[in-house]
Amino acid sequence: MTSPRATVWVLGDQLDPRHPALADAHPSTHRLLVVESRAKLAQHHWHVQRAHLVITAMRRFVHERRAEGWQVDHRVAASLAAGLAAHRDEHRPAEVVAMEPASRDGLELLQRLDVRLVRSNQFLCHQYHHIPIFIVAQTHLGNPENRFNWFTQIHIECFYINFSRIAIGIWIALVKIIKQFFDRFTERPCLFFLDQ
Repeated sequence: MTSPRATVWVLGDQLDPRHPALADAHPSTHRLLVVESRAKLAQHHWHVQRAHLVITAMRRFVHERRAEGWQVDHRVAASLAAGLAAHRDEHRPAEVVAMEPASRDGLELLQRLDVRLVRSNQFLCHQYHHIPIFIVAQTHLGNPENRFNWFTQIHIECFYINFSRIAIGIWIALVKIIKQFFDRFTERPCLFFLDQ
């Protein structure tokens, strides 16, 4: 069996056989890396049963992928970075590919470790597709040129914005229906109205 030239790194919260980094991978060209990080488990104040669930799920994922013919490097390391460094020292992959992690800290870590990232498919909206909303403080004190000097940028995920738009649209449609009902069956026009 030839040695795989690239590595797909599967993180502990990405244990899905439809992992997007596996879409273009094949057991003959890619090796899988799964790292159990002692530091990651220690940093979260998890209940013992939750930690057991995560570790058991990782080991089951490794077992299932091996049964499918993948070469899996399953490591227990002090940290994720240490596990990747040991993997690179032993196997010398041409590149390491991973799905975008769910956290900003994880994203920064993988970027620092020179891991090529594949877009996540775990969420309805891409997690870094935020719509900026600017709140401008009126601090100009008579000088209109200074009014945009101070602002705070708030990021709201597109899912919640789209959900709000849909909910508002449904509410407006219901109000219009109620207005038409009152207008049709009463002599007086409805007290509340919306522009058509």
